[in-house]
Amino acid sequence: MLYLIGMGIHDPRDMSVKGLEIAKRCEEVFYERYTSPVSVEGLRELLGKEVKELKRKDVEESNLLIEKAKEKDVAFLVPGDPLVATTHQELVLRARKKGIKVKIIHSSSIVSAVCETGLHIYKFGRVTSIPKTREDFFPTSPYHILRENLERGLHTLFLIDPEISLEEAVGYLFEAEKKEKRGVVSEETKGVSLSLGEEPEIVYGKLRDLKGRGKPQSLIIPGELHFTEEEFLRWWEHGEEEKG
Repeated sequence: MLYLIGMGIHDPRDMSVKGLEIAKRCEEVFYERYTSPVSVEGLRELLGKEVKELKRKDVEESNLLIEKAKEKDVAFLVPGDPLVATTHQELVLRARKKGIKVKIIHSSSIVSAVCETGLHIYKFGRVTSIPKTREDFFPTSPYHILRENLERGLHTLFLIDPEISLEEAVGYLFEAEKKEKRGVVSEETKGVSLSLGEEPEIVYGKLRDLKGRGKPQSLIIPGELHFTEEEFLRWWEHGEEEKG
């Protein structure tokens, strides 16, 4: 059997008791840290056994996990919740088509953690990612998803590529505005930076002023705000550490 086990949003200690018990009894344990840093030593100490890292291409292009799960119980540990990434959904489908039993052990993820900002979860629109751009690669779909969400009064959650900083992600939005000229975003636009590392941090302010600390980073641009959301966001206006 193949187990996909979420490790939660901060570190492996956020793993559920059920997930921990299953990982300990599996014959082989693999983990991925594409979207979030993971302490290998801490993971080994927590489980009391050897764990092996898989790169994203090992998950997307290889049947390693599937082949091993034909003969034994295998655990695949993933930061956050295991099925937020479409790559892992595709892995589940491939395994089931091969006749492999798959069990999902859910955990906390960025999709639930955004509620700590005070924004209402049911007012979020389509989630999108901000990628690492190149001279020959500058997709504008995240910009247009933001535009569509704002037109509907909805909040937009941007998942930021782990290879870039929050400042680079904001820079992408400004550059996309220059290219598309739809009046969607400016330096005065308000946003919420959300860092979910070992020392989580939430800051609300103008995009030009937001600074990222630690990874993984996410960015939220709010749509129309309920008065309770406005009150909550004021708490984060200068960062929690400045509140005293």
